[in-house]
Amino acid sequence: MKDALFVDFNGTLSDDERLLARIYAELIDGLTVDTYFERYLGWTDEAIFRDAFGTDDVGAAITERVDRYCALTAGGETILPAAREAIAWAAERVPVVVVTSAFRREVEPGLAAAALDLKLVTIEDVGAPIAVGFPAQSARVLPLE
Repeated sequence: MKDALFVDFNGTLSDDERLLARIYAELIDGLTVDTYFERYLGWTDEAIFRDAFGTDDVGAAITERVDRYCALTAGGETILPAAREAIAWAAERVPVVVVTSAFRREVEPGLAAAALDLKLVTIEDVGAPIAVGFPAQSARVLPLE
């Protein structure tokens, strides 16, 4: 396999975990930002809402969460200058692939606003949450050679 850098989006490239926690707290009665970090950090939208609401019918909640996130992050502000510089530096040397369990429509505008033209693999590309082993999952949908 060709050398590449795989980087997660939420909480890694994008400094957005507090923003996500606040959005979840707005959508889930009784959830606080602190409780989000204690209980749900690293969980997918689907898993968080299923656990919080006790139902599998979470599509509307996911859509609302994504809509709120997009409205607040489209300008790329959550991708901090140091992260932009580091990723741009790496991208001059190897392919950089953003691999995320987020949706494409919430990642692409921030990357574009941050002037980062990177390969992107989202939950839509692999059809399941992306976790440990994500480079292998990504390689199936995004050949690097």
